[in-house]
Amino acid sequence: MDVGAGFFLVATGALRRSKTSVTLIVMLCTALSAQIGRACQSCDRGSAQGPEPRDPLSWTERNPASGVRRTPERPRTRFLTVEEIGRLSDALEQHPQRASADAIRFMLLTGCRRGEALNATWDQFDLERRIWTKPAATTKQRRDHRVPYSSAVADLLERRRAGPGGPAIFAGRTGAPLSDVKRTWASVCATAQLDGVRMHDLRHTFASLLASSGQSLQVVAEVVPLFRTGLQRF
Repeated sequence: MDVGAGFFLVATGALRRSKTSVTLIVMLCTALSAQIGRACQSCDRGSAQGPEPRDPLSWTERNPASGVRRTPERPRTRFLTVEEIGRLSDALEQHPQRASADAIRFMLLTGCRRGEALNATWDQFDLERRIWTKPAATTKQRRDHRVPYSSAVADLLERRRAGPGGPAIFAGRTGAPLSDVKRTWASVCATAQLDGVRMHDLRHTFASLLASSGQSLQVVAEVVPLFRTGLQRF
């Protein structure tokens, strides 16, 4: 009897407890011990003889994808028109979730990233001088980033200060910072009839408006540190 099959019969209770089944278990253990011994001897012989020669067909020193032409990728850029911005602003004003709606409006008015907005705290803002110091932990450049903000942002912050207290500017019901605003974003986009617009496109839109207002590309790059090699598209 095969060793594995014998143990299966014993383990599943196919064999009743009797003198015969006990004898069978002893035989199975003896056979298994012998198999283990032969396997160990085989390993010892293999170690003494050294590693087996490598199969030349199992490895290759050349990248099989080398020489294949890559399909060029075109960066996706989407800007909101003035009309679309107006519809989005109205939808944000009407949305019942004020914290998430204000966070999205804040992104539109500052050109900041979603994580920078949701993790914004009051101690980052100089309300008198209208300066926002983004900590290095929240910026892609991993360095502190000081940027001025507009009167529209100042009005939004003043409205947020009138709400529940706490360190987070855009806090949820528990007082903790919002973790995401995807549902609100989908809702306001549907209300404003915006198709194919991502939340990150608010950043592109802000940079575009800043550049079209007459600001130099250097100023745009300092306020909105986008990919500097692609600033000409603004």
